[in-house]
Amino acid sequence: MGIKMILNHCKRFAVVVILLLSFASSYAATTPIKAKIQGKITNMESLSNRNISGMELWYKDLATNREEKIKVHVNYSGDFSAEIPAEFPINVELKYNWTSSIMFVLEPRQTIIVRCEINQGRLSNPNFFGPLKKLNRVVAAYSNERIGLIGQSYADLAMILQQPEKAKKISYELYERISEGVDNLLIEMEADAESTQWVRQDMQYELYRNLLRAELDNVRKSPTDLPDNCCRFLDSLFLNFDPAIMSNSYVDLINEVRNFMYLNISKAMHPTELAMKEITFYEMNLSKKAKDILLTNTIMQHLQSRNELLLQSYLPLYFKEVKTYGLKQRAQASYDKIKDYMPIDLTKPTPLPETDRLIADSKILEEIRAKHKGKIVYIDFWATWCKPCVRQFEHSRRLKQEMQYKDVAFVYFCAMSKEDAWQKMVKEHDLAGDHYLLNDEEYASLSKIFAQRGFPHYSLLDANGIIAYRNAKRPSEMGELMMDMQSLLE
Repeated sequence: MGIKMILNHCKRFAVVVILLLSFASSYAATTPIKAKIQGKITNMESLSNRNISGMELWYKDLATNREEKIKVHVNYSGDFSAEIPAEFPINVELKYNWTSSIMFVLEPRQTIIVRCEINQGRLSNPNFFGPLKKLNRVVAAYSNERIGLIGQSYADLAMILQQPEKAKKISYELYERISEGVDNLLIEMEADAESTQWVRQDMQYELYRNLLRAELDNVRKSPTDLPDNCCRFLDSLFLNFDPAIMSNSYVDLINEVRNFMYLNISKAMHPTELAMKEITFYEMNLSKKAKDILLTNTIMQHLQSRNELLLQSYLPLYFKEVKTYGLKQRAQASYDKIKDYMPIDLTKPTPLPETDRLIADSKILEEIRAKHKGKIVYIDFWATWCKPCVRQFEHSRRLKQEMQYKDVAFVYFCAMSKEDAWQKMVKEHDLAGDHYLLNDEEYASLSKIFAQRGFPHYSLLDANGIIAYRNAKRPSEMGELMMDMQSLLE
């Protein structure tokens, strides 16, 4: 009897352990991967004011390709800490009052410890502990040396962009100039193989980014058909080699590669074809992690703009192609925030069009498309009794002034209103554009097409008459709206 009780207790204990391990595994799988920095200002007692402000941690968010910064609080004893998302090893900068910075490398799930001083209002004498301490010692020193060398070469960098035909010669001269100083630094610091490789690759990334930017300018001036493997001259940079270091220079370079790619894609291409072309290009030219980063940048832009046509083409392919869990998790979280507000299921891919199904549902839209062929069309749903609609008219007039020399047409759909009130308000508010007073049947059809559920409501058609934004920005959101319009005009 005693043995049976012991065995039963053991079984229960085993079940509990398995459940705990399962929970821990599940928690780890759904928790964003982060890296941590712990630091200390070691000469606090010598500072007249121990209330240090102006300390920030800067890093590049790989999912959005935006520069991000975190305010770092330094306590009375000089201690500080911060966490940032880190799916890959990335380099970050600890900045103080914009006057100085320390660059170092963070790895996922690792904690870097740095001790430094503030002398004459500047960060100085950094000392690293823990993982990557040798690498970070060299990276911090190299970043200061590199800034000084490149700072003396801004004229050369500008010349690269202005004279593409001389880009290669100027870029290599600049590379040699920086290399000479960096070689001395690496010898002086007795840098190991890992640190030397990091510095060498970072310099190469900066060099080829300059070359690629110059080539982009050259191609824009004289457009030509580019081969799919148009970045073949970059192979030596380990762009298609996953151990490539994830420095800011590398991220900037692969984004230039993407800019180069977009020159080779027809703007008239259907979004599904566009997505497939983009994926194929990255597979031919970039490493798996670079491909995942750039595809995530693309999908995050489309999620932010809520461009349904592009999202319906990109999302299914994105979740199929991207393998980096943390990046997919960021995209999924962004999608979850907007999916309930979208009138279509974005997880189902858009078939290649045989007919223009978005326009064929309405004779009014056919008329608008024919009249404004080649222009983008901004549609304003309003009603005479709607005060928020009327408040937008003043912003609408300013928007027209800003876009008067662009291929933009303005169309007003007035619904649920009387004809005399409609005519009076159009004249009173000087609303230049095409005006339609919709009957009940027309309004029911158009409101369904544009997912219009209230007044005011705004939508955008692209230059081909396709609905690009069912829920466009209001005229009062002029900055963002003009950016959306400009993206359709390009």
